Amino acid sequence: MPSGEPRARRSYQTRDSSTSSLDERALQEEIAVHLDALHELGPEYRDAVAQSLVEALRPLIRQEVEQYAAKIVEEHLRRRTRWQPSTSRNPALIMTLLVMAVPLTAIAAGVAGISGMLVLWTFLILILVLHRLGLL
Repeated sequence: MPSGEPRARRSYQTRDSSTSSLDERALQEEIAVHLDALHELGPEYRDAVAQSLVEALRPLIRQEVEQYAAKIVEEHLRRRTRWQPSTSRNPALIMTLLVMAVPLTAIAAGVAGISGMLVLWTFLILILVLHRLGLL
């Protein structure tokens, strides 16, 4: 493009303006100003113009990300429900515990006496409590 001709500006629509909180016109103007500066200064100032553009856009991008994160957190808090114990019953786990409890009790009592039996039943009860709370 000859240097004397004015540059034509194109408008690109990347997404619906109702979903964006960034002022797209201001963003386009900021980029256009930096492109004009690059055009006027020449390719030897490309890195400086790019760095200047990054510094100009960084607060806008940060603001957009913070607004998006706040929106996500707000939606999560709105949907979050109070924790409740599991209402699902798994009869297979309960039946397995009952079936295994008798021989395991005999083994634990025979090997370690009453203390082994108490430890075994403590763990069996712990498994049932964790299951009832929905953690298993």
